[in-house]
Amino acid sequence: MKKMFILGICALSNMMVKAQNVMVIENNDHTTTKVIIEKVKRIYFEEVTFNLDKDLLSLLEGSQYKLNLTNNTGQSVEWSSSNTSVATVDNLGIVNALKKGFTTITVKTGDGLECKCEVNVKDITDFISATSIGGAIMMINDLIHYGSSLNWRFSNGSSESVDLKTMQLIDGVTGSEGNLMTVGVTVPAGESVSYSTTIGLLGIHAPVTCKFVYEYNGNEYTVEAVYQNSSWPF
Repeated sequence: MKKMFILGICALSNMMVKAQNVMVIENNDHTTTKVIIEKVKRIYFEEVTFNLDKDLLSLLEGSQYKLNLTNNTGQSVEWSSSNTSVATVDNLGIVNALKKGFTTITVKTGDGLECKCEVNVKDITDFISATSIGGAIMMINDLIHYGSSLNWRFSNGSSESVDLKTMQLIDGVTGSEGNLMTVGVTVPAGESVSYSTTIGLLGIHAPVTCKFVYEYNGNEYTVEAVYQNSSWPF
């Protein structure tokens, strides 16, 4: 009985402990921090700016871009790339695009604040396009006759210049190639060039394909545009 009486006194003593007001803060990593209110002199909120100028970025392989970080936390930061075979980043936020693919660039502070930028590295073919832009055409059924002209546009949407070497028409029925034209011009970044091709004596069947050959960094690539059959001859 004596032992039981002592335990009862202990339980009663615990019940008499004064309750404390506690503020519970949930952190970014879902852990919690408890602060006893009686020990807090003042509670205030401080605005923290921590962001990147880009959250999505498309780069041509071989190029680079400096991500600009706004950071008023007073803390040093660490940069990283989720796929360093696609792109790397240095401690200044300069992203170097290495090969086609996707990666995530992350910058974070020591206490867990972070920003991310999704990077899509493309090759030159992703930025080059060609289109048919009409012409002056004499057509019977699917045959475009001698003397007709077809107009084409070659566009360079990349951040680098490319060399347009040749363009050639391909018959839509026979698949034969003809009307090879040497171009030999440099197309600057973000610009387009347009050309007209004149159909020879035998004519050509629609749909007509125009194949452009261009060069970038010592490698040759092709891009094609197609003129479809028109329901109204010129």
